[in-house]
Amino acid sequence: MSPRKEIAIETLRNNKRFEMYRAMHAVRGFRLVLCADVWDGDEEFAMQALKRAVETEKAARGFDMFPEPLVIYSPRKTPPGRVTDEYWVDDPFCWTPLE
Repeated sequence: MSPRKEIAIETLRNNKRFEMYRAMHAVRGFRLVLCADVWDGDEEFAMQALKRAVETEKAARGFDMFPEPLVIYSPRKTPPGRVTDEYWVDDPFCWTPLE
């Protein structure tokens, strides 16, 4: 898959997620925290991806009714004798709002 197509798909996924978060926020206010669950020191890539998603959303729709999300990461270590792929999910940027 070409890099442009990957970026387009990622942007579409993120747009849908932010639409859902806006709908949830309209029902009950909260502060969205996007947390990258990072295995074995790849936090720079994950943080850039989340920050890019926030910046894209900010440029497209802004955060007028919705506070700008906080972007953090949670460093993890692969347990000895295990491979990281065992912990991989279909979508590496599976976002979960924290309360």
